[in-house]
Amino acid sequence: MADTECRILIVEDDTDARDALAAALGDAGFAVEKAGTGKQALARAAGGLPIDVLLVDMHLPDLSGSELLEKFRALPGTMKARAIVLTGDTRLRMLDLTQRAKLLHKPFGLEELEVAVKEACAA
Repeated sequence: MADTECRILIVEDDTDARDALAAALGDAGFAVEKAGTGKQALARAAGGLPIDVLLVDMHLPDLSGSELLEKFRALPGTMKARAIVLTGDTRLRMLDLTQRAKLLHKPFGLEELEVAVKEACAA
């Protein structure tokens, strides 16, 4: 799948981080959408927004990243979307999220982010 055909939904409650991620991925040629909460992300997906990769912060104000992934996977049309979870919480290394999502531990570099998104788009 070409980068421009791969739609990324960034779910991050920190406006500056969300905008920086969107700018970096947009500059890299990806089609990017943004949501500030889990509920906004679910509404966008339920509304028919095509999503290939869900880039989600683990700590959102309304849902945890795990809860969002579970609800997201239950929506028609989103079951095949790949997920990348962003977290600074080192305790999460102990959780087995690897079957549901790739983990990127904060802080991560833009190159690392771009590689992870490209891999997810190609999967």
